[in-house]
Amino acid sequence: MTEKYEKYDDWMDSMEKTTTKLEKAVEQIEEEDLENLNINLNSKEAELAFSGIINTENSELLKKEVGKVSGMIALKDLASDIEETHQEIKEWSESRGMTPSTERYDFMIQLATIRFLSDEYVLFFSLLSAMVEEISIELLKKELIEEEYQDSNQTDRLLERRMNQEQREQLLLRTGVIENGLTSEMSRIRSLRNMVLHDLMNRMFLDEEMGYNDVERGLNTAEKLSDKL
Repeated sequence: MTEKYEKYDDWMDSMEKTTTKLEKAVEQIEEEDLENLNINLNSKEAELAFSGIINTENSELLKKEVGKVSGMIALKDLASDIEETHQEIKEWSESRGMTPSTERYDFMIQLATIRFLSDEYVLFFSLLSAMVEEISIELLKKELIEEEYQDSNQTDRLLERRMNQEQREQLLLRTGVIENGLTSEMSRIRSLRNMVLHDLMNRMFLDEEMGYNDVERGLNTAEKLSDKL
């Protein structure tokens, strides 16, 4: 294997391994062995599931499961990248002789965070917000809609188009599906997403401590919601 073609060989090896994993998962679904279904794909592998590798009657169910796993992995990957860049910014600042907890140090950390992490925050909170919305819709279907109507077009129109996310959250709360604390965290995610996406000046909130803490809180919220499905 030459270094020039190493990335292509790695890609082919990964695709072959992924195909084997997906074929086994399809067999489990066809045998209705859903309790033991364990896809265990990384984010790159999960992308292959949506590119037509699977072609069975149950492929939609598998794609849905893979998508949920892939979305959470993507969020964790982004959070890890953000944390790593934060650490690099701190190390860089200290290597330039800046003293931690001083006004100049804090200011430079904030400027560097906006310069090098602003796009990552936009992507993270956009993906997080979309995932929370998707899980909210699935929870409402699971808990409130009779099974025969769960996948109907009318149900989709009602939950996806006629209700906004705030209304979904309130309905989940008032029917006892989620608790008040989780509702507050979901509302916070919406606010942060709108802030980083629509208000450029408010991206100044992306200081080292507050910004990454919100990333961790958002991940915890998505995981708690996902566990209820």
